[in-house]
Amino acid sequence: MKLTNKDIYSINFGLNKVMDATISGKLAFKLFKIKKKIEDELILIKESLKGKEDNDKEVEEVLELENEIDIGKIKASELEELKLSIEDVFLLEKIIDFEEAEVE
Repeated sequence: MKLTNKDIYSINFGLNKVMDATISGKLAFKLFKIKKKIEDELILIKESLKGKEDNDKEVEEVLELENEIDIGKIKASELEELKLSIEDVFLLEKIIDFEEAEVE
């Protein structure tokens, strides 16, 4: 899956918000695998940003770079057991498969 560095930060923030929820083992394992890969990528991004903190243009350039990350999407129905806010969905939208979700 291709994600910008900005997307990676957003997904990580969204995952941090739901980390303490009590969920099924299957969903917990999926989220754990995604979180682990996102965190590994964040280490590289933070290294790329070192020394650029004061230069907004350089920071924005790094955040707009795309990375290929081997993570799968989570079906919207699998997330039903979580109480997600609209902000949570917004943060996690890149890793949610909405294809199957019915809009009422």
